[in-house]
Amino acid sequence: MRRARLCILLLVFAVGAELPETTAAEPDLEARKARLKKRSRAWLEARRALLFQTGRRVRVSRKTFFKLYYDMRSPAWRARQGAPETLELKFASMDAGKGRPRAVSRFAVVGAELVTERYGIGRYKMNGLEAVREVRWVWADGDWYLYGGDVDGTWAVPVCDASPSRRKALSKNATAKIATTLSTLKLTHAVKETAGAGDAQVVVVLELKGAHTAKARTDAVRADAIAVTRALLAKDAACSGVRIAFLGDWIDRFGQVQVGPHVHVCLDRATYDRIVFANLKSDEVYALFRVRAFTHEGLKLRTP
Repeated sequence: MRRARLCILLLVFAVGAELPETTAAEPDLEARKARLKKRSRAWLEARRALLFQTGRRVRVSRKTFFKLYYDMRSPAWRARQGAPETLELKFASMDAGKGRPRAVSRFAVVGAELVTERYGIGRYKMNGLEAVREVRWVWADGDWYLYGGDVDGTWAVPVCDASPSRRKALSKNATAKIATTLSTLKLTHAVKETAGAGDAQVVVVLELKGAHTAKARTDAVRADAIAVTRALLAKDAACSGVRIAFLGDWIDRFGQVQVGPHVHVCLDRATYDRIVFANLKSDEVYALFRVRAFTHEGLKLRTP
């Protein structure tokens, strides 16, 4: 079976969501991210159109099914031997009521992120639920397609991500221990939140209110990142890494101010264990962190 129509797939950012840093050496990345948003929205629209009512029976749209499960799959996935035949069986089973996905009545694209120039993540909500779901995409032959895992290469992990979708609630005991550790530090930023992440990592959200020069803000981020990370990794041998989300005041051209992410910094246990802090200056230590800067369209960080 050959499908002539190649449709598009999912991912955008909600207000206040975190945006990947712009890489000057890759001028096509912004256009690629915009394309990802369009593909994400089209994917959700197709999800909504997949099921339809006929009399008392819910049916599966054949056209939409193959759009979702064939056209939007990567060229490498579609080239697999037996892929069309396998989908014919899957369609018949789904139309008979087996293995159907949840019906989508409404949706919102809430995030679009380029993990690398080849891999992207789309985040969305549906049916009024607060849970944020993710879909992985792969760039191939000039467009975004659903990531196929076994045929689309090894998935690239984001360099540093402390965004809300990555955070997991900690136990009261763990939260209290972290709060006690952080309370001993003299930080420029205020501690807004602590959480967990995968692989026994700790996430800390720090906020710096008001207007600050670029140098003052950079110095504060560097100093607080090092202080928080050293304290947490030294205190808990089971902690495998620290991720910190730095928030700041962003202002638009009308003078309206809103708090948003400024920088994410991460340091893993393996790197921390190799650092001889006494032999390095603070900027040399900070250079060992993975750093991810953010911009927000139409906004700039407040300065004096």
